[in-house]
Amino acid sequence: MNPREKMLWRAASAIAEVYARRQEISPPLAEPLPIDAVTRLTRMMRHANRRRYRTASAVLRPRLERALRDLAIVATTQAERLRAERRRTQPPLAGTLYWDLRAIDDEFPRLEIDFKRQLLLVATDPIELEEVSLGPFMIAVHWQTLGAEQPSYEVMALHPNPPDSNPGVTHPHVVDDQLCEGEGTHVLQAASAEGRLHDFVLILRQILQTYNESSAYVCLDRWHGVPCSDCSASVDADERGLCGRCDAQLCDECVLSCEGCGEGLCHGCREDCSACHEHHCRTCLDLCSDCNSCCCPSCLTGGVCDACIAEKESDQENMDTAPQVAAADAARVGQAPLPA
Repeated sequence: MNPREKMLWRAASAIAEVYARRQEISPPLAEPLPIDAVTRLTRMMRHANRRRYRTASAVLRPRLERALRDLAIVATTQAERLRAERRRTQPPLAGTLYWDLRAIDDEFPRLEIDFKRQLLLVATDPIELEEVSLGPFMIAVHWQTLGAEQPSYEVMALHPNPPDSNPGVTHPHVVDDQLCEGEGTHVLQAASAEGRLHDFVLILRQILQTYNESSAYVCLDRWHGVPCSDCSASVDADERGLCGRCDAQLCDECVLSCEGCGEGLCHGCREDCSACHEHHCRTCLDLCSDCNSCCCPSCLTGGVCDACIAEKESDQENMDTAPQVAAADAARVGQAPLPA
């Protein structure tokens, strides 16, 4: 063997010992099936039915149903446990693990073995999804956890290209070096339980090469942009605008300028003038001293809005014309109607 092959054999032997030790751990004793309760309640039900004890039969029936359901649940759980134990009956041999490591070494750009930390470090080729370059990833497998129900590993970006909105996301399905396995969870667990190292790494690479928009931490169509705070559309960094009041990031269509000061505003920081209905910031609006409506300076005269001024003028005209109408009516009092 050359030095590289010797290193792979040493790693395969160490991993084989992990599987062997895991097999030596005796599985927990199965809890007893609650069959005694079912037998006793069944006997009591038969006795009640023979004696025509209707009340006793009505009381015993739901108790027997519950006991049967409990029996079915415990029996199903123990059957699944036995099935899982049967799959791990024969631990993988060092020779099998060695050839798996050889296959990984041949197929992937780089395989490193950290004996001190008991890690398999497998580098992938650069990954590109829907024209978004994500770069290569390093899969770090903790071999002490292989064969357990939840094997431990990390997926680290070697040349991170995170989205603008979340630097912790390095892949639509990777956040903080943790991969969302999705539907691949069960096949990964099976490959780990059976010692199929090559398959385990291949499945991880396949997940990295797959994109599912419905379960993505950040969708690829928003990778190089940030969501507009008003409409949630993706906005590129060089095309976004900022609200002058709260610094919210906006797309061009959602940025509206204050008619008073010209400051760009988001939806939450702008208000309409009650009179002219133009967009303004709150600083450029004042309250009408009569009706307390928000108006821009152009629609206020002496602190009073145009609507209130018009109402005052209308009231004044009515007051001025009221005496003249009253005098005319008084002059006609007592006059006889003219003949037709």
